Amino acid sequence: MKTINVFKSNIVLTFVSVFSTVISFINQTILANYFGTSIERDAYFAAISIPTVLSTIYMGSIGVNFLPKYSDLVENFTKEKAEKFLMSILFWTTVAVALICLGIYLFRTSLLNLFFEEILLKKGNLLLVLLIILLPTFLAQAISLILSYFLNYNGRFLIPGLIKTIPIISSIIFVLALNAKMGIISLAIGFTFGNLVSVLVLFSYIFYYKLSRFFISFKIESYEIIYLAFPLLIAGIFSRSYPLIERIIASSKSDGSISYLGYSNQLAVVLVVLTSSSLGTVLFPVLSKKWFKRDIDGLRKTFEDSVCYILLISIPISIYVVFFGIDWIIMIFQRGEFKYESSYNVWLCLSALMGFFISGSLGEVIGKIFIIVKEPNSLQ
Repeated sequence: MKTINVFKSNIVLTFVSVFSTVISFINQTILANYFGTSIERDAYFAAISIPTVLSTIYMGSIGVNFLPKYSDLVENFTKEKAEKFLMSILFWTTVAVALICLGIYLFRTSLLNLFFEEILLKKGNLLLVLLIILLPTFLAQAISLILSYFLNYNGRFLIPGLIKTIPIISSIIFVLALNAKMGIISLAIGFTFGNLVSVLVLFSYIFYYKLSRFFISFKIESYEIIYLAFPLLIAGIFSRSYPLIERIIASSKSDGSISYLGYSNQLAVVLVVLTSSSLGTVLFPVLSKKWFKRDIDGLRKTFEDSVCYILLISIPISIYVVFFGIDWIIMIFQRGEFKYESSYNVWLCLSALMGFFISGSLGEVIGKIFIIVKEPNSLQ
């Protein structure tokens, strides 16, 4: 097993994060120019909130428990047992997520009428079509997360990091090529297509370079991960559903309200990615190994240094956004269909999200500690 160099890996992921951020800004600039904060953009943000929230809940429960358990199996048992566990998680994740997506598809009209009645009345057919197109992204993101964690454990950070940009690039290409004919639907198709391509690339890379053999495991190899994930799953339904809840509330307000929240949330996530996501990704396998090797002093020092690093970066950025963020948003977004009123409202929403930005950045490290030491109830 190759030792993970935290500094080198963090530099690599920081580079990938910067590249991803540049692509994200280009993407947001193009989308703002074409769609602004129109009712069509509201419909897109409403439709994508359902698979996005489901993906986030999965990532915060089953997903984050995968790596510590996989690390435990490799360090204390055999590679073959670890690979069986990986195949089992992939198979049962696919089955469970596919069934959830099927249920949402069958009851899509009732769900949208419950959550986004106002938008359904104004753009019913569009909202339904967007939801159907975007549903597969839940499955693609769930599988991609497990495969990325597997690569991270084996010291591979560049490929998973770059693959995350595929849906963004795909969205740009599809919007530029098909927007005139399909409008906002071109964005949904591009984003879904990019997520599916990401899964295929990850599978190809893993099975060619890393796994000794490919097989399908129907057996549930570890009930422990389900036990650990269950309280996180229940807590996540409440704590991680805020994007859906805020968009449900905003859907009853004036046109464009969901878009203001959508753009500001995306900017806040970009800031989290820049400040701490790369560090959290690198540290997760490192901290897992230190814990299972009982290197408590090393784990504590790495954790404390990481928290100080995040605070030194996130607090000044928050202050800048609150006082000067409007100029930054105007520079990025204000062109085409995106007017000054939209820039101003997005800035207000983003300023209000700075608490989320700081806590979310810290959560990239703190949350993983609770997962590693198997204290999911504390993480709630």
